[in-house]
Amino acid sequence: MLEQHFFQSRNIESYTYNDPVLALDAIRKLKIDVVVSDIRMPKLNGLEFVTQAEPMLPGTSFIVASGHTVGLPVESFERIAAVK
Repeated sequence: MLEQHFFQSRNIESYTYNDPVLALDAIRKLKIDVVVSDIRMPKLNGLEFVTQAEPMLPGTSFIVASGHTVGLPVESFERIAAVK
């Protein structure tokens, strides 16, 4: 849904992955300005994903969202400076 919105309203190119491991592999090859990630994903949760992706994308902002109760302490997010 976000991918369609970004392209239709702003003509912003975006990439969508259903598997965070495939996304980690892909970001090595792409120029990315912002990463939007769900907190609940298979194989890695959103914070684990950001922790692995952040060193590959210095200076990139990460937005971590969820439609579910996260159940993680605020400190889990605060320790990763790139998470918005």
